[in-house]
Amino acid sequence: MQGSPAFRAGLRAGQVLLSVSGSNALVLSHQEISQQIQKISTMVKLEVASSGDLHHIRNQQMPVFSGYMCKQSNSTFVKNVRRRYFVLRFDNCLYYYKGEQDQDPLGAIPLLNYIVSKQTDSSKEHCFKAEKFGSRTYYFIADSRDDMINWISTLNEAATRAKEKKDAWMDVTACNVGLPALDIKKPDCFGYLSKCGRTVKAWRKRYCVLKDACIYYYKNVNSANAQGMAHLHGYQVERMSSTLKRHGFLLKPPEPQMRTFSFCAENETDQRKWMTALEKSIQRWIKVD
Repeated sequence: MQGSPAFRAGLRAGQVLLSVSGSNALVLSHQEISQQIQKISTMVKLEVASSGDLHHIRNQQMPVFSGYMCKQSNSTFVKNVRRRYFVLRFDNCLYYYKGEQDQDPLGAIPLLNYIVSKQTDSSKEHCFKAEKFGSRTYYFIADSRDDMINWISTLNEAATRAKEKKDAWMDVTACNVGLPALDIKKPDCFGYLSKCGRTVKAWRKRYCVLKDACIYYYKNVNSANAQGMAHLHGYQVERMSSTLKRHGFLLKPPEPQMRTFSFCAENETDQRKWMTALEKSIQRWIKVD
């Protein structure tokens, strides 16, 4: 209702509740959601989406394969072995939970560019690993030889699908770079930001367009094509220290060798708008460990 606290907070008719203070609301009943809100004594954080966004999110979260395994971060298997419940979802990420009934994952492994194979130099049976150059290697212990074979095959298929999906997505983003700013359809966010250069640390005002976890920046709104772009899969959005830029924010990469991007909005409202849009756009496409 117009004028209500919910309306003033930005909620609108037709939106779908995705989460309540970080908990997945898509798997909760109305009564469970009400009980959870009543337990929170401080500010309640709600995440919502339009029905179109919800259809995409639900498709991406469909389970493909699941089961229990042990997970270990190094090849010795001497300590820190934990039995976890794993779910490979349609977004080609492997999520792991403390138990089958848990709703919130402990973490997730995006399988793009990973190679999954049997761990031959381990003393444990049914061991296999997921490797990617320049990234962490994950080690697993399946319950049986058949389970190990099934997991290796299924995860490698998911890694291949992730690459094919990225290649198709890269074709789209490459096409978008050559478009005028106003020709990019249904952007997640758009407007002027100041951007810090990579080699020359100078701030320049740029017209920016966010679309599907990719930000395109133009000299101005009437530019015929983008001056550059940034793929933001796996990036984290952080508010910049006010001593540097009052309305600034950072886009921090998932790997240390990747670039950190620095932007500054014109005011606090725009800063909040861009940071929220970036987080939503990135989270919609991929979750990272």
